[in-house]
Amino acid sequence: EDPEKQKATIEKVIELSTEAIQRNKIDEQPTGTWLAYDVYAKAQIELATNEINKKTKQTILEKSKEVILEGIEKVKPWKILSGSLFLNLSKNQRLLAEVITNIEEKRRLLQESKNYAMMHLEYLEKMRPFASLMKISCNYQLALVLQDLAKISINKKSRINLLRSSIDYLSSTMLLIRNIKERFETSYGSGIGGKFFAKLGETLHELSLLTKDEKMFQRAIETYKQSLIFYMKAEMPTHAAESFWHLAQLYDQMGEFHEASNNYEKAAQAYERASKKIPQLKNFYKDYSFYMQAWSQIEQARHSHFVEDYEEATQSYEQAAELHESTTTWSYLTPNYFAWSYMEKAESLSRKENAQLAKETFQKAVDQFSNAKESLKQKIDEITSTDEKEMAQRLFKGSDLRRKYCQARILIEEAKLLDREGKHLQSSKKYGKAAQIISVIVDKIDAETEHKELEYVTILCRAWRKMAMAEERTSAESYWEAAELFQKAKDYCYTRKGSLWALGNSNFCKGLAVSIRYKTNMDLKENALAKRYIKDAASSYSEAGFKYASEYAKATQRLFDAYIFMNQAESEVDSEKKAKQYQMAENLLNIAAGSFMKAKQPEKTAQVQRILANVKEEKALAISLSQVMQAPLIASTTSSFAAPTSTSESSVGLEKFEHANVQANLVTTLKQVKVGESFCLSVEFVNAGREPALLMRVDDFVPSDFVVVKKPEIYRLEDACLNMKGKQLAPLKFVEVKLTLQSSKKGEYRLNPRVHYLDELGQNKSLQLRTLELNVEEVILEDRVTTGTEELDSLLLGGIPEEYAVVLSGPPCDEREMIVNNFLRARVEEGISFYVSTEASDLEGLLDSPNFFLFLCNPKPKTNVPDSPNVYKLQSKTDLNNLGIALTKAYRNLDTKLDQPKRMCIEILSEVLEDYGSKTTRKWISDFITNYGAKGFTLLAVINPRMHASEDLYAVLDLFDGEISITQSEDPLDCKKSILVKKLRNQDYIKNPICLP
Repeated sequence: EDPEKQKATIEKVIELSTEAIQRNKIDEQPTGTWLAYDVYAKAQIELATNEINKKTKQTILEKSKEVILEGIEKVKPWKILSGSLFLNLSKNQRLLAEVITNIEEKRRLLQESKNYAMMHLEYLEKMRPFASLMKISCNYQLALVLQDLAKISINKKSRINLLRSSIDYLSSTMLLIRNIKERFETSYGSGIGGKFFAKLGETLHELSLLTKDEKMFQRAIETYKQSLIFYMKAEMPTHAAESFWHLAQLYDQMGEFHEASNNYEKAAQAYERASKKIPQLKNFYKDYSFYMQAWSQIEQARHSHFVEDYEEATQSYEQAAELHESTTTWSYLTPNYFAWSYMEKAESLSRKENAQLAKETFQKAVDQFSNAKESLKQKIDEITSTDEKEMAQRLFKGSDLRRKYCQARILIEEAKLLDREGKHLQSSKKYGKAAQIISVIVDKIDAETEHKELEYVTILCRAWRKMAMAEERTSAESYWEAAELFQKAKDYCYTRKGSLWALGNSNFCKGLAVSIRYKTNMDLKENALAKRYIKDAASSYSEAGFKYASEYAKATQRLFDAYIFMNQAESEVDSEKKAKQYQMAENLLNIAAGSFMKAKQPEKTAQVQRILANVKEEKALAISLSQVMQAPLIASTTSSFAAPTSTSESSVGLEKFEHANVQANLVTTLKQVKVGESFCLSVEFVNAGREPALLMRVDDFVPSDFVVVKKPEIYRLEDACLNMKGKQLAPLKFVEVKLTLQSSKKGEYRLNPRVHYLDELGQNKSLQLRTLELNVEEVILEDRVTTGTEELDSLLLGGIPEEYAVVLSGPPCDEREMIVNNFLRARVEEGISFYVSTEASDLEGLLDSPNFFLFLCNPKPKTNVPDSPNVYKLQSKTDLNNLGIALTKAYRNLDTKLDQPKRMCIEILSEVLEDYGSKTTRKWISDFITNYGAKGFTLLAVINPRMHASEDLYAVLDLFDGEISITQSEDPLDCKKSILVKKLRNQDYIKNPICLP
């Protein structure tokens, strides 16, 4: 477990293998020589893997290369043996390439690694069929080296070729696995098989993104499915979750959103299983489970959006937002998905022609995108993952554009409302502003599809603007301009439905433009042309599936015909012919009214019926053609264009598992402790990544105002920092470090340690642990007499119980003197303090107090004490009779009417026990405790345990109500002096020791 011992063991292996190499140079035993070099190479690679310092690592690997090459030369006559050393050399050079930063030097080392692996493979070909497992290992090594070369390749073609070669070697590995599948039936073997298939899937996916080859996508999908079979068999839920995640990403990129959603849901279930299997990572994997569930909902939203079921998309985005909110890592994305939820709802309302509610909902989306931007701004600097940081930056940049798009949509909805109110000029201005905003967005969009879609919306807004102007001014020219814009929009549309809709609008506007000319010149050719345009519009609307728009166009055609007959009737002199003309007009108007009714246009139906009433009465035309003949509402419908989709969002986080990924939890046995109470604080480390990590240190591990009672066995404490000594943490392995701490002050503490580690590439990584809140209480019970020493009062829950006799056991030391002095001085101004001692040092201030009484049992003390009414000088250290008289006299002189707390410290107990023995001392102290306890004194006696035999010592100690012991530790990392309450009869107290300052 100890990293230093591990390192020492590896160094011993290197030393012994070096000796074996030297010995075999003399004996020239081929197998022994090969084995010595092989063990040496493996040990050096292991030592380099665990080395923290990059320069030292480089030195180890360079020396290792020299020795391995020497070994290859030594066993050259035995080619099969020399061939096996080439794989060690390949691994050595690949590891060395990781340390080097210069790209050209890195490429050279990787090329060497590749060549050495190829040499090993050549020798293996001669060992058929006995070398399948070694071939698997060599093929995998070659695949990894080729991938490393692809990563540093600038040329796209070269990168593609390298990835193809890597895929070839991985495919060969898969074939070998199938040939010896019995070797991969075990849990361990299945895990290895799953790893190889997952690596192949990853490489195929990378290649498919470069080549856009759909076959590669499909092959990657099938390969990941194979990896799942192995991972499920190996009961490795975390790796299975990653494969499901990869599958979901592949399906998403292919536009198969339902399949993507299903695989994200399976990934969530796998992470849920992992949280139960590895309790130390429960919160970590729970977070990922929620995240995968959120992405399952996002994929459902994308599918619903694609089929224009915006209500379903709304609900899915809302659930995705709530799931993001449940996570610790991705909660900052919550406002973004709530914004999308509002956008989808607004689109749904808009397409249902509920413009007012759509406008209000788009405003909510605007507010949420503003919140999303602020949330991203606060988080972006904390993100360490490259993929996640890039996505966060895209979203931060895109949040403004999305907010502006929603503002443009608000203007479009307002324009539609104004149009319906007949305020065409104001409507025209709104459409114009919307076009300007979307045009600005278009200039900032890089994605070709989005760029074209938004350009399409811009053209539509300009067309609608011209339509509104035409209806305001009855302008044929504006209708023509609108028609041309609709024709242009047709070329930007991706769907046939949208193209036909745009073509229908273009023809309808042309028909209206010509109808205005006809009204002016009454030329029947113009009328025929207008009818033809309207008929073409009706046909386009019908093909596009806009049934109501088609009926609207048909009704408009009938109005054109009716208008001709009404005009002719008005100018006809012959009454019979006049009646026939009106009858024809009436018939056509009835048909038109019916068509407008089918088109769900009641206001148009009412207008036609008013005209019909006038016709029946043979009155002059009351309503002009321009008032009835207007563009259908469908011409300005927002269902004509695709709403934006969430293309900037991606399920980031997988790259965290590709390298070492240390997670840690701060755990305590208690979250609420008492001052002086000991408790265990531990940090649990688990590597959730695929590669090993080296644990370096934990900063701020020991909080201020806390004392270490018991240190870790292996690792070093350096002030508040825990030195982990480069402990290696393998994938999915667990390490726990425990401390026993003791609080010295009350208060609320927030523990925020930070873990530092090195990943397999030697890169420094850090992890801020989740804050642990600790509440330290100071418990003070009633009827306690303070000792004046804060640490001791903490253990005694406020002090010595009133009228209790307690003994302080410990050798003479500064700490003992401090406790006695504090006891004497504690609240001396409020109560009486008797002090029985052989010395009178450090009593400044006390001797002047009328409440302090000194009984000095020494004719020749080291410190001279002036005579005073409160000082009683005795001629012997153990003159118990005169001491009793002096104490009685002092007590009688007290004003007993005053209810004052009384305390007494006896510091002659060891001297009395030495002179009189245990029997006499027991009787004296027993009577003393009874007598002065009855008088209301709280008693503290002091004894030096080193002066007495154990039987004599315990004979006296047993008489006291409580015992306090001062102990000393020889460990420099432990506190030197600590105090422990050993007993306190029938009273509560803290039973663990506390360090003294």
